[in-house]
Amino acid sequence: MKGSCFFAMLGGMVLGSVITLLATPKSGAEVRGQIKDLVNREARKVRDKYHEVEGKAEEAAAKK
Repeated sequence: MKGSCFFAMLGGMVLGSVITLLATPKSGAEVRGQIKDLVNREARKVRDKYHEVEGKAEEAAAKK
């Protein structure tokens, strides 16, 4: 349950960010670039967190 709340909050934050970017008076190319950067940045954070958790799980498994 705790994890699902986190992902709901994360999804809401990303959605809010995208809506904000789309509502700004910028050219389409600028907005697409910003969205691409945002998605890449968030994907990198998710990958980093995944690798962190994976490493901790491997350490815990090795201790048993």
